[in-house]
Amino acid sequence: MSAQNTTSTSTSDHINSALSKLTSLVDNNFECSICLDTFSDPHVTPECLHRFCGACVKESIRKCGAQCPKCRARITTKRGLRKDNDFQDMVSGD
Repeated sequence: MSAQNTTSTSTSDHINSALSKLTSLVDNNFECSICLDTFSDPHVTPECLHRFCGACVKESIRKCGAQCPKCRARITTKRGLRKDNDFQDMVSGD
């Protein structure tokens, strides 16, 4: 194999690897871990800063108690949940 083919293959492998990592990052960071869908009305838990859809996290707190659905950190009050408007803008592409 020539040096040019090796370099081309190596570059292609790096690009494919980077694209795979980027896709995984985007999929995992824009997906609610409760409903497994793209965030809708994202809210952040104040204690651990995990992010969920507003309706998902409120329903989880109502049904399962005041714990973060991801790490089980105690959520002191449902009113402490913060709406994440900046993240919503990122998700919606506005």
